[in-house]
Amino acid sequence: SLMYKPSQDLLGKTLHEVFPKEQADFFLKKIRQALTTQQPVDFEYALTIGIQPMWFYATVSPMMNDQTLMVARDITALKKAEENLRRSEQKFRTLAENIPNVVYQCLNNARYTFLYLNEAVEDLTGYPREEFLIHGLSFFDLYHPDDLPIIPTPTENSINDVNREPFHLTYRIRHKSGEWRWVDEWGTGVTNQNGEEEYLEGIMVDITEQKRAEQTLRESEERYRQLVDLSPDAIGIHQQGVIVFANPSMVRIIGANNAEELIGTSILDFIHPDYHEVVQKRIQGDTYNH
Repeated sequence: SLMYKPSQDLLGKTLHEVFPKEQADFFLKKIRQALTTQQPVDFEYALTIGIQPMWFYATVSPMMNDQTLMVARDITALKKAEENLRRSEQKFRTLAENIPNVVYQCLNNARYTFLYLNEAVEDLTGYPREEFLIHGLSFFDLYHPDDLPIIPTPTENSINDVNREPFHLTYRIRHKSGEWRWVDEWGTGVTNQNGEEEYLEGIMVDITEQKRAEQTLRESEERYRQLVDLSPDAIGIHQQGVIVFANPSMVRIIGANNAEELIGTSILDFIHPDYHEVVQKRIQGDTYNH
């Protein structure tokens, strides 16, 4: 029996004789609804069989002479799967909300409509996540125009071909303050059992400070190179006695046509033989110290 009791224990008995009052009242309410509306009534219910809770999906259909037919099927496995999924999603949300970087799930459509965003998106963009989730703000509204060509855009014909593989993008977005922020994004497509892409999920990291540090380093290196190039003193760099850099003054003093003539040659080629031993000791000392 679908109620996990022998039929002889059920025939001739009322619902209140078989089930606890609350459960019996629930069944009677559904039966009366079916008889009143003359329409099938679908519902779910739980029973404790032994010590295990069991879930059922039932349909009560009206019959002639104020009779009804109830058909139920066991959906306990489905309920357990749903509960496991709920717990898994709760763990995901708990983890995501405590990560300082942006965690997202979005549709793989032309606007990348967000399904989920953690609160870190406000630090990155200046906009609360509700602006994206409820009011329709999109990162396409924030991308730097020069970076748009590197952003893959799914179309109706390519939606199942774009973003199927894990991806990494680096781009700029406009913060609410008007400042441009640099973002590193890693993501991947999530497909269903039919191989169709359902959504994307990933993480975004604010790398603005890193980019500023890189720019500062490049500017510092450029200033240093300009000083070296303009210096009246001969400045050269060698590795184990082999020249790898020579400034214009060194090229001029040695009498070479350009620095390329010196690169790869031995520094001893330009030093009087009387000083070779001293220079070699210096080179060996530099190599040892490094």
